[in-house]
Amino acid sequence: MVTYDSITKQDAAGSTWLVKGSSDQATPVTLRFFVDGLAAGETVSNDGKFEFVLSAYQDLEVLDRSCQVPRFDSPKRWTLYWSVVDGTLYYRIDELVSAVWTERGRVSDLGQGHFTFLTGVLEDVTLYDFRVVPVFAGDLEAAAIPFSATAVRRPDPPAVTYSYSAGTGKVTIGAAS
Repeated sequence: MVTYDSITKQDAAGSTWLVKGSSDQATPVTLRFFVDGLAAGETVSNDGKFEFVLSAYQDLEVLDRSCQVPRFDSPKRWTLYWSVVDGTLYYRIDELVSAVWTERGRVSDLGQGHFTFLTGVLEDVTLYDFRVVPVFAGDLEAAAIPFSATAVRRPDPPAVTYSYSAGTGKVTIGAAS
């Protein structure tokens, strides 16, 4: 069994985290790392301990037995990907929010040929529409490149409260408001 011992913020913005943990399997043990359900590395640990740097909003799963299969998972964020539109100065990325196109970011065209943009965290079972708008000199815009899909991911854990009664010895778990 893998135990996660600590998760420590690595930068002020909280965009990377250091996860430390250990395995109870006989050493040396092969540890396989999965991020958002995809293989992210493997290491052989002589003491059963591990460290892994993780980006914010990613789910980490560490397996310590060769027969284990990772859980199905889908990322909480999408990476939009598109090809160059000749003459573009930059690409504006918009998201449709309450029937209004809202700018979410800009990507400069520095001649790279292909472009990516990482969205914010997406809610489970929700339809999302994004568009990438090529912008030319003089703020002229070309036809938007559309992206549309329903996000399906592992839902966030529910918010709960806990209380303990010394008199009855019972723990009460309730929905947080």
